[in-house]
Amino acid sequence: MTCKSKAVKTFFCAIVSSVCLIGIAGAINVSVGTVTASPTLNLRSGPSTSSSVLTSIPASTKVLIYSEDGPWIYASYAGKVGYVSSEYVSIVKNAEANFGSGLITASSVNLRSDASTDAAVVKTLSQGSSIAICGLKNDWYKVTVGGVTGYVSSDYVTTAVAMAKDTAASSQGSEIVAFAKKYLGVRYRSGGASPSGFDCSGFTYYVYKHFGTTLSRSSSAQYASNVNKISKSELVPGDLVFFANPKRSSKSVGHVGIYIGNNSFIHASSPGDVVKITSLSDSYYQRYYIGSGRVK
Repeated sequence: MTCKSKAVKTFFCAIVSSVCLIGIAGAINVSVGTVTASPTLNLRSGPSTSSSVLTSIPASTKVLIYSEDGPWIYASYAGKVGYVSSEYVSIVKNAEANFGSGLITASSVNLRSDASTDAAVVKTLSQGSSIAICGLKNDWYKVTVGGVTGYVSSDYVTTAVAMAKDTAASSQGSEIVAFAKKYLGVRYRSGGASPSGFDCSGFTYYVYKHFGTTLSRSSSAQYASNVNKISKSELVPGDLVFFANPKRSSKSVGHVGIYIGNNSFIHASSPGDVVKITSLSDSYYQRYYIGSGRVK
């Protein structure tokens, strides 16, 4: 297979500064999957059969996989990122296919003749260099840059599709976080959903309502119906984080907050307390953490 470079430099120059600011790392544990469904497999907006269909992927097509979460796989195909059922994807470590564009995320990255640190260095790439990705071999991307083909560790690459998606999510999320922070110090009030007092779900309801999205009015319903489930490693500002109610079943959602970055979230804490910022590393919230979600 021959890799053909695309003219992507203009696109990357426009967003590379955003990537550095929000800290998107290239260290993604990527793999390749071959679609086994016939005739097609749906790529969905979330990890659920009720989530909208973004596109249909033909049988035997290769997709780039970013993560696996039980019965669902987070993958990209034809410029779209979404979820496919793992039941219909055969995962392989080595494959060649057109996986689109990418960006070098670290300085002085070696482009090598093979997928190994022992292989000869063909070229040294600087941070921000645009590449065309056309294969994967043992966690190394096969790429073309400046007419030269070689291998780069996937630790130092982010794809254009993933970057555009995460940059867009982070941009809106930053606005959500800034708005939420205006209410730091507002007292907790059971059933409250206004600046005169919030409970946890009333706070998230109020913040998202400002941005045109109506959430359910309880934390459990927000988790069940209003978000696409994501892993903690996928969190960007504006996502929601959910916790169990210690007085109920350990799997019963009883609290919600808004992720603000830097492993922290803002929330209407509890009776007698106020809207405040707390670390996800706090021992209490580590213990009762249930999951995270991106608002649909």
